[in-house]
Amino acid sequence: MKKSVYLLMTFAAVFFTSCEPMEDIHEEVNAAIDAEPNIGIVELSLVEDDYTGDVEDGGLGLDDAYFTSLEAANAAIPGFLDARYPVLGKGSIASVNVEIAEPLSSDPVEYEVTAEDYSAQGLKYGNFDRDSHIQTFLNTKYSDAEEGTLVELTYKWYQSGETTTRTNTFVLTEGVWNQVLVLERDQYKEMGEAYPNFDNRAEAIQKVKVFLNENMPYAAVGSNLAVLFKVHIGGGNTESYVKTFTFDGTSWSGSFNSVLQFGHNGTGWEPDNTIVYNFLPQDYVTVGDALLSKYPDAAANVKRYASFEIRNGYTNEWTDEMFVEAVAVILNKIHPDAEDGQKYVVNVTTYAGTYGTKSVSVIKENGEWVAY
Repeated sequence: MKKSVYLLMTFAAVFFTSCEPMEDIHEEVNAAIDAEPNIGIVELSLVEDDYTGDVEDGGLGLDDAYFTSLEAANAAIPGFLDARYPVLGKGSIASVNVEIAEPLSSDPVEYEVTAEDYSAQGLKYGNFDRDSHIQTFLNTKYSDAEEGTLVELTYKWYQSGETTTRTNTFVLTEGVWNQVLVLERDQYKEMGEAYPNFDNRAEAIQKVKVFLNENMPYAAVGSNLAVLFKVHIGGGNTESYVKTFTFDGTSWSGSFNSVLQFGHNGTGWEPDNTIVYNFLPQDYVTVGDALLSKYPDAAANVKRYASFEIRNGYTNEWTDEMFVEAVAVILNKIHPDAEDGQKYVVNVTTYAGTYGTKSVSVIKENGEWVAY
């Protein structure tokens, strides 16, 4: 709206003044536009053409309709957003639904635990007998492992008076080694596959969920299970994937889709943790009560009318600094445990003869909410 006003005022000046060259008028228009960037909130889901389309045509130029890692998505999407939304500026937020399918680049590392390994861990009987023993061993043996590392581990296990040898696969996800269910030929056959693989990732996710619902219906609520499966990619070749599924007490769920958020910092887009919050009616009352002693007129006014007066020169006028204080009152109430670096865009109702909306962008630094 501001940009339209600037534009109309500038063209009106052409008719009432004749001494200002047209190029100067254009410069003023451009300066006004640059000074007032559009702030927008975007939600989009990438489709195949977005992934594989040419960069010159606004696509990402990928070979496949998915990202191979979160890092790849975070690196590519900012430029994509710049091209798709060139008029959006600082304070804008984009939530992007993407597919991140990380095919395994290599087979699992194979390792058999030795007598020396057990002794080094203080296990004098030469076996593991609890899950924490396996976690400790893997964390020590593969202390520099990257997210998604697979280890096929052969070890001795003691239970109910008997020691057996087990071989299981574990994957490192979010700092924890989780046991992996590696699908075997019979299990693929059970899911209706003639070969030990799926035709595509979507089919794999759907069928594995059904398989888990039928075979593990009594898992504990919140249980996670990593499943390793293969997908046919043509020419007799397959790609292997590991996907974690979660049980909510009723069914298992899992997806390759993630929603990533990006914010515009005034120069370009970047991965972002910004939360958008819209003031509720009671928030104006809370602000009015909290700041009444400091800003008697302005606070009483906002409490009474549920809006912030922004007309210059009025005793009830709210400045940018006061807006940050008002927003901080509410954020400290609704998100008291927010960590440093957390960002918010808070939308409030304003009044300047007519009602409008103002977006206040803040970030928590050293325990305090400040403008950014």
